[in-house]
Amino acid sequence: MEIFHDTKIDFLKYRTPAMLVSLVIILAGVFMIWKNGIRYGVDFSGGTAIHLKFRTVVPLDSIRNTLKGNGFPDSGVQAFNDPTQVMVRLPQTRVTEEETEELAERVATLLSANALKTLAPQGKRDLNSATPNDINGYLQLKDPWKVGDPAKYKGEVTKIRQMRDANAGLLPSFEQMRGIDAKVLASLKESFYVGDLAILSNEYVGPQVGAELREQAKLAIAWSLAGLLIYVWFRFEFLWGLSAIACLAHDVLITLAFFAFSGREISLTVVAAFLTIVGFSLNDTIVIYDRVRDNLKSMRTQPLENVINLSLNQMLNRTILTNGTVTIVTIVLFLFGGEVINDFAFAMLVGCISGTYSTVYIASAIIVLYNRYFGKKRMATVKAKAAKV
Repeated sequence: MEIFHDTKIDFLKYRTPAMLVSLVIILAGVFMIWKNGIRYGVDFSGGTAIHLKFRTVVPLDSIRNTLKGNGFPDSGVQAFNDPTQVMVRLPQTRVTEEETEELAERVATLLSANALKTLAPQGKRDLNSATPNDINGYLQLKDPWKVGDPAKYKGEVTKIRQMRDANAGLLPSFEQMRGIDAKVLASLKESFYVGDLAILSNEYVGPQVGAELREQAKLAIAWSLAGLLIYVWFRFEFLWGLSAIACLAHDVLITLAFFAFSGREISLTVVAAFLTIVGFSLNDTIVIYDRVRDNLKSMRTQPLENVINLSLNQMLNRTILTNGTVTIVTIVLFLFGGEVINDFAFAMLVGCISGTYSTVYIASAIIVLYNRYFGKKRMATVKAKAAKV
């Protein structure tokens, strides 16, 4: 498939304004990080994260004020695209799973009473927070069908679980539970109620673990860049390797800047996205470098800028098709992939666009600029090596 045919675009003509745009975005990102700091997720900062779903939209200010006025002054509340879901982050130290669950239950009860103005019936549990084993055990004990066989209730328990999953973790009222046996529902009503708030997940990460993960993430990015530098150095030239690494660092910094602008948190998932961006961007750069090296064999007398421009035009179709399809997938993931991978999709989307752009205006432009001001002798060596390959 060929979208563009015999193009002669002078890409490098716009290298100076393009590099200035990148510099402005990176400096603005650095300023935002200097001013507000990097927002680390619970993975790195430590603390407890509680993912909640409300039956109706509750103003974030109401949630924040409720938490701050009831013993959680340092809490943070993060909104999702779904306005009925929020992530509550608490710096409280909890060391066991039971303590974390107790804290989540305490926060849910607090928000139900103050933000939703609903009180739990005395002596009853919220069916939203009951596990399938809890429900099955209860029905086994009550035995509303008088069958004496706990296995008979597994079908009803499965229906309740599926109903909860279909409603994003929040069950409908008992009256709206279609398909559940009436005797089972009547039995459940005796000890359970259906609240308007559900705990979708909770997790705790200790500060020491968070600091170690942060350090390991930095090392992972640094070592990957160092390894790639050595690879490109051996395959091409040291200068080309440095240009490729500058290109990759540019992509990571641009993505980090957009995270600072949007107030998103850096988590382990986002670090994985950064490493994916590095690999994706390098692949595009290597393909262009290969074509430049091939063209240098037959165009030794041409200025390097012309050779790179020709190579970029020759690879334009390939770049548009491969990078375009990846970008479309990341857009779909970003829009419809759900909250769990939204930050990953956002990082990939920014990184894909930045990676395509940086191959032309960072990696190629640095080589041209170096050659223009410092490296005519070196480029003669490169051309001679290319001729031998």
